[in-house]
Amino acid sequence: MKKLLGAITIAAMVLIGGVTANANPNVAHLAGQGPTDGEFSAWTKQMANGEQIKFYAKYMQPGQKVQFMVQNSAGSYVQYAWKRVETEDLNPDGSYSNMQNHIYFIRTLDLKPGKNRVRILVDGEIVWGTKTYSIKEAETIAPAWVQSASPADVEECKVLDGQSPAARAAREGTTVDGKRVRGNIGFPLSPTSLPVSGDSNFIAAMVSFDDAPPSELTPENYLRPQLDKIEQWGDFWSQGKLNFNFQLVDEWVNIPVNHTDYPVNRRLPFEQRQGNANEIMKKIAAALPADLDYQNLDGVVVYWAPGVDAFEGDLGLQGFEGVALPFPTGAQEVYFWSGNEWWYRDTGQLTTEVKKQYTWSFWIYLMLDSMGLHNHGPGNGWPNGLQQLQVNEKEVSGAVIGWDEFKLGWTDDSQVHCLDPSSIEGVHEFMLSPREIRGGDRRLAVVPFEGQGALVIESRRPIGWSETWSDEKSGLLAYFVDTELDIERVDSFTQAGCGNDSDQPKWAYHLFKDGFSGDCREFSNAFIREGETLTYESIQIELVHSAEELDYVRITHTE
Repeated sequence: MKKLLGAITIAAMVLIGGVTANANPNVAHLAGQGPTDGEFSAWTKQMANGEQIKFYAKYMQPGQKVQFMVQNSAGSYVQYAWKRVETEDLNPDGSYSNMQNHIYFIRTLDLKPGKNRVRILVDGEIVWGTKTYSIKEAETIAPAWVQSASPADVEECKVLDGQSPAARAAREGTTVDGKRVRGNIGFPLSPTSLPVSGDSNFIAAMVSFDDAPPSELTPENYLRPQLDKIEQWGDFWSQGKLNFNFQLVDEWVNIPVNHTDYPVNRRLPFEQRQGNANEIMKKIAAALPADLDYQNLDGVVVYWAPGVDAFEGDLGLQGFEGVALPFPTGAQEVYFWSGNEWWYRDTGQLTTEVKKQYTWSFWIYLMLDSMGLHNHGPGNGWPNGLQQLQVNEKEVSGAVIGWDEFKLGWTDDSQVHCLDPSSIEGVHEFMLSPREIRGGDRRLAVVPFEGQGALVIESRRPIGWSETWSDEKSGLLAYFVDTELDIERVDSFTQAGCGNDSDQPKWAYHLFKDGFSGDCREFSNAFIREGETLTYESIQIELVHSAEELDYVRITHTE
């Protein structure tokens, strides 16, 4: 399994004595990584002292020249710092040598009075557009708090789903007592067809047809980095509990038929379109190399060649529909997923290039559906996580919803601060770690409400898996999870903020700070920032102080 993408850490323009690549335990897992272990990215960020910014570049590729540029008094951009990594600069095992925190090139800039404009170039081209910074008031000193014990037992925060016991134990879409099972919103996790812990075994292939030939992309150069990102994602968000493992077919798999003879679209009766999809999936399974490991196979994921216009719907199986796929070593029922012709169309901000770049994200999103989750909330369409069908190509997040991470068992019980209202007398204070930082003493706070659901509190930062966020997207996010939602099908098209909607009920929805009167459709307005409060029923949440790697939270029980 590939090593993990890292949390962002700091270094200085003039290296500070005693600060080495191993000084921060959050980056120890990055040791031994090289250019092939992640995607290049670069950005800037203002520091908590308000008087400096940092330039960052990570996973520099051999031959790239990275330049940190600053606008001078004449209005021209001049080079502040630069670096080039050549193949001969790498260690014999391909890992970086003499990089900060193992994989980073970082420099610090002291801000001058007025506006400071900066940008980042790679080989002379702008990759991080012009950003403007001004000196701000320094961050206040953090309170001298000691982490408090969770007021209530964590089991009280594992809010039971409101369906009947029989429905809670059944797969989504089956019928119990004459009613469609909607899948669990509360605990326990719904039955799954993909593993949520341990080692998984997937086969990944790029597939073409006689009438949809291969593109110039290759499995090793295109699909391998996407699969590496999925493996890194699984290791980070599961905290090492789930290992995604992919066997990549090293050449295009051509199915010697015209795909147009097997159309998959909603104009056809369900039996016909699903029958066509099943036939194609069977042909792919039979055409896979015999030397792959099919023992304990969990699933197959496919990336189509362009031109699959007759596939207007997804070709997929959860793995329990009774459709056995004829692999070279014998037939098996497994998870199978591929996209459709949508992948090769521009759809608003989601251009074909953006979709190609984020194949890893979309594949995880589909897999999570087979791991017992609902996706699409809270804040569907917002860039707050890969379950929300993000539509902004400039800001994305690879986060998984905190509530779902809890249900999956990826968040340790000790990392959940359980705040049953009956267990809080007056004021209660604790610290919450940003979810973009690996580990943390407390990763989630939950306030259970009997017969209703749960109020969930997360700390978030524009770093790591959310590093493309703008700086103001920082602080607390709070949302309500409706474990009693009495509908048969959770609507995947419920959108973004503005609370719940009786005409289109949401299984989870964001809550907004006290006195809020802005645009509830704007994601940045959902954040609770330092000094702000949010009140839900008898519980008031206050963000007392927001440090770089910790939020100081005060809960007041108003009754």
